[in-house]
Amino acid sequence: MKQTNHAAGVLLAMVLPLLMPTLSEAQITIYATSHAVQPDEDFTVEVRVKEFSEIIGCQFSVEWDESLLRLKEAGNLNPNMETAFENFNLTAVDTGQLGFAWFDLSLADLTIEDDTPLFTMEFEVMTNQSVTDSITFGGVPIEVEVADKDENLLDVHFEAGVIEVDGLSSILERRGEETLRIQSFPNPFVGAPELNLQFQRPARAAVSLYAPDGALLYTQPAAYFPKGNQHLDLPGSLFAVAGTYLLKVHSTDFIITHKLIAQ
Repeated sequence: MKQTNHAAGVLLAMVLPLLMPTLSEAQITIYATSHAVQPDEDFTVEVRVKEFSEIIGCQFSVEWDESLLRLKEAGNLNPNMETAFENFNLTAVDTGQLGFAWFDLSLADLTIEDDTPLFTMEFEVMTNQSVTDSITFGGVPIEVEVADKDENLLDVHFEAGVIEVDGLSSILERRGEETLRIQSFPNPFVGAPELNLQFQRPARAAVSLYAPDGALLYTQPAAYFPKGNQHLDLPGSLFAVAGTYLLKVHSTDFIITHKLIAQ
């Protein structure tokens, strides 16, 4: 992992305020990818951007619950952002905070295509319990500042990444098999599958769909399902790439997972 040295941090703190006297109405978006993971699993979060246009410098911090996730590595910096100083401040990773800073001393502005990663963070899941948490953004240990080529500070919109840890026990899985059967046809499919939920007894449950890379694509809040057959409609636009998708139906006392194979 790279660690921002003290000299670089001082340099940014001195240079950015001098170059950027005004706050612009322009806005960029910085967001973290969402994932469904298992206990003890290693997974990679991408920090991506939108409207990253003609930027000469940016800095912010990423935050997470250190009791749930352990940061193993931060890296894979966007190749267009190579600079003379290190980019990551690791002083607070033990408390769930990572600082990131980039500034082009030549003042050559940079534009990055929407949804392109700035960098990645590799985590290890530290809990065996089922929990939903978030990768969020803040100003510690490095405060938020993004500047464009006209030396204006930009408004930044942050979007958290949702991390859902599936730590349900085998007891809940067995209860799921006793409560619900999921049928899909055809499987493999092209476009969108026909989905049928067969409840053996009434239940209150929520529905989630995950992409082949583990990203959360769709959620349906917990609702009451009577005993019998229920048809579930999912738009074909959710199945944008070929691969194995996971459909999860879960409640407080059961869970069942069904694989959907898109061609």
